[in-house]
Amino acid sequence: CHFLLADLLYRMGDLSAARERYYAAIELDEEYVEARANLGSVLVESNELELAVAAFQGALTFHPDYADVHYHLANTFERIGRSDEAPLHWQAFLALAPESPWAETARERLGNDSDMSPPVLMQ
Repeated sequence: CHFLLADLLYRMGDLSAARERYYAAIELDEEYVEARANLGSVLVESNELELAVAAFQGALTFHPDYADVHYHLANTFERIGRSDEAPLHWQAFLALAPESPWAETARERLGNDSDMSPPVLMQ
């Protein structure tokens, strides 16, 4: 219920209420990766980028092959000046979702080197 309410609030643009409900969903189930991923997106939109990184990393702890989270984490790392940490996540994203509409962006961020070896995803 918390997750569904958070999604509705997020779509309505009430970021602070959505954030609260995503936190409530995670409190009830710490492995709720969708809640962690969406919380990260809310935090990015709220310009709380360090907290967003933590939310995305938390999601990857439980689901290391969540392609969208790798994409958003790489973007967030670049926004906060931690660009050296982004390539691993761009590569992971491409390895997991090479046909995604966002794949071209990831390739561009990697310098168009789409022949890079896929990363080893942490368990």
